Amino acid sequence: MNIKNAKIDAYATCGKTAIVKGVRIKYKYADGKRTNEQDGYTVTCVLPERDYEELAVSVPTLSAELEQCTGNPVVQFDGLTMSIYGRPVIVRLAAKATAVRIVDGKTKT
Repeated sequence: MNIKNAKIDAYATCGKTAIVKGVRIKYKYADGKRTNEQDGYTVTCVLPERDYEELAVSVPTLSAELEQCTGNPVVQFDGLTMSIYGRPVIVRLAAKATAVRIVDGKTKT
């Protein structure tokens, strides 16, 4: 079986909430080189339900609330999916979501 065909229960793996560490712009690539065209955002967060493991999640847009937030908001990801990629020796997880939103205005300082 090809490892790329494996299905991961993203919410069982990550838990229900995450704490944002940082957000950066994600760029499109063409012919293996980065372009100046934006392709969403990468939200780096820690997972409190998983011993504060770190996870980077790609999202197409950010809410205005999240863009203006200071500190480290507690968030939930909508439509979170995960996949496995890598080489035979190194295996990594990729995570994508359709949206990210702050949970009840909570922020960790």
